[in-house]
Amino acid sequence: MPEVQLGIPSVIEAALLPMLVGWGKTREMLMLGARINAQQALAWNLVEHIATQDALDTVVETIVGQILNCPPLAVRSQKALIRSWEQLTLKDAVEAGIEALQPHSRQRTERHHGCIPRGASRAKVATPPLNASSTVPRGKPVRTMTGPSSM
Repeated sequence: MPEVQLGIPSVIEAALLPMLVGWGKTREMLMLGARINAQQALAWNLVEHIATQDALDTVVETIVGQILNCPPLAVRSQKALIRSWEQLTLKDAVEAGIEALQPHSRQRTERHHGCIPRGASRAKVATPPLNASSTVPRGKPVRTMTGPSSM
């Protein structure tokens, strides 16, 4: 960020640096007008990947392929959530994440995450009767699984 060497302060993009690299590296870059190379940018988390010109297409195709292997609605929701996090406090960001998860929790199956053995059916929701020995309040769903056990 060589602006200071030209006699002007770094402003707009420089405001993003502290959250990316910390205040110490930000001060160093801005006060000295320091330039950094690709290896430094990777080490400082300013970039996620570096590649030679010959390997660039392969790196991009690998990353895009990983994204395309994910459910599109989940990718779309995650992208929107990440953008919202940029403007929120940590507490509000966590709450936004919990709210964003709720519509997806009904669509997601435990099998997708390896929790239900192959051949088992999805979890059923049952409402148990309330009795003296029950610790579950009336009307609270209890998850039960049907199908073969993996134990």
